[in-house]
Amino acid sequence: MKPLSNKRRNFSMFGLLFVFFIATPFLLAYSTGYRFSFEQLSFFKTGGIFIHSDLAGTRVFIDGEFVESNGAILRNTLIQNLDSERVYRVRVEKDEYLPWYKDLYVYPNLVTEGKIMMLPIEIPFEQITETLTPQSTSTKPTKTPLPNPEHVAAADLFATTTDSQGILSGIAPSFSELLPTTTAAVVLPDYLLDLGVVDIQDKEQLQEQWRMVAWLEGGDVHVMWSGSNDSTPFFFCDIRGCRDRVIVSLDTDIEHFTFYPGRNDVFVVETQNHIFAVEADDRSKPNIQTIYEGTAPTFRFSGSTIYVQDGKALYKAEI
Repeated sequence: MKPLSNKRRNFSMFGLLFVFFIATPFLLAYSTGYRFSFEQLSFFKTGGIFIHSDLAGTRVFIDGEFVESNGAILRNTLIQNLDSERVYRVRVEKDEYLPWYKDLYVYPNLVTEGKIMMLPIEIPFEQITETLTPQSTSTKPTKTPLPNPEHVAAADLFATTTDSQGILSGIAPSFSELLPTTTAAVVLPDYLLDLGVVDIQDKEQLQEQWRMVAWLEGGDVHVMWSGSNDSTPFFFCDIRGCRDRVIVSLDTDIEHFTFYPGRNDVFVVETQNHIFAVEADDRSKPNIQTIYEGTAPTFRFSGSTIYVQDGKALYKAEI
């Protein structure tokens, strides 16, 4: 094989250099979120949306158009190459679950995050009977009903009293050990002092979960982040900066609340006739999903089991 002539070598070298200098701006622009419009013969900025999901088999829609379904392992969804500087309507669905909606603004060269909150359409509550009836046999007649130990244990959850300042014993375990039992001063964690909390009893139903601090004030749940600025949850922030507080508010007063099991961005709240799950993300209308509807229900948690007392009746369900 003969070596290339100098003329062909020079032609190949200059050709490759030409391709390099033409392609490089396109590659750099693409890597930083720009796309090229052949119709307008110009670059335009794009962004993306990342949906965190704890459910498998969900279907994601953007502005009413199906995007993709997630899998059993890779449950999160990344939507790229979206035109920036506009709001997108995100809808996530799953059979037998309530849908999740969120209007998300997409910024140039950035990925906007959202995290779904989806409950089953029907939560199978089971009534806890006060007594158990022993099974009769052919030789032994049915005996007198016995107290149901599960009913006794559930009733004990609701026997906890609220002190004069509204801190619920057993509902805010991270702070219950700080309640004063003597005249000795209570030493508050530094992150509470940084949030301006001087006395733990100044905040009604004060609770904390994974550095998210929340309390009841004026019928609303006030939420503040006590962790590092670098790890501030996405729904506190936008391109202009981060807020120091999010307020979870309903059309009626919230009487009692706690963190949803395994989440620090979702709350279970109690109103006069309902128990709801409500997300703290208020960048658009927060998702509110009904857990229980009754006459005057109140609730307690034990792990992921919710116990509801409605009048004299006790119920339980896994959520």
